[in-house]
Amino acid sequence: MAPADQSASPGLEQYKQQAIHELAAAPVVATFVAVFASLAFLPVLSFALFAVGTVLIVGGSALLFAAGVISWLVGAAALLLVGTLAVIAFVSLFATACIGGAFALVRFVQIVKTADTLPDAIHEFQTEATTLLAGTSANFKGFDSANKVRFNGVVQQDGEEDVKLNDVKPHSLSNGTA
Repeated sequence: MAPADQSASPGLEQYKQQAIHELAAAPVVATFVAVFASLAFLPVLSFALFAVGTVLIVGGSALLFAAGVISWLVGAAALLLVGTLAVIAFVSLFATACIGGAFALVRFVQIVKTADTLPDAIHEFQTEATTLLAGTSANFKGFDSANKVRFNGVVQQDGEEDVKLNDVKPHSLSNGTA
């Protein structure tokens, strides 16, 4: 292993020589600094450890306290949020039921106005409501799977004038003339 003097840079070597020369010129000061540094090492180390420990303990306690307070606040806010969401869910369910009921009533009145008889209107409304609530006809077993298109407007057949949809016979739609 190479001595430390050989691995040191020339600037560092010059600084060491200058420090040794100055300490040799004042042996009393050098002795005082050496004794003072030796005796002060433990108190300075104790103070440094105390300061770091105090910062860590107080900082850690403050961090834990802050984490506790933040957790409490977030928990309280979460409880408030859950309650609010429960009320909103109830209001949404009620509003959806009201909107669905109003739509069903308006649709039923429209179907009754355009149907020939009340039983036909009720049957058509039940069919439409079943389709709407159960999904498409492919998802609902037992439902007539014939494609039905309902327009309460006017259609034009080839070679004819505008005809009300209620006046069009079902067999003329199925043979592809519409």
